[in-house]
Amino acid sequence: MKHAGLLAVAALLLLALAACCPANYRRRRDGFGQRTQIYRTEVDKYYANQTAGSDQQPAGEQAVSLRLSILNELIETES
Repeated sequence: MKHAGLLAVAALLLLALAACCPANYRRRRDGFGQRTQIYRTEVDKYYANQTAGSDQQPAGEQAVSLRLSILNELIETES
């Protein structure tokens, strides 16, 4: 009986912690403590601008790497 009560309390604590976690991990805080978001369309826009003059478009890992570096740059400039 004692173990069942302890298990119930542990389950309730886990549920409470899960409810407190942010649902959207792409959120970040700006200088005033308010949350802003980086949308995929914003990353795509910068990606298109950086690859517009290129004869050969990046593919595979190069494309992913470029998108991640753009995302990192957006995070760094806005935080």
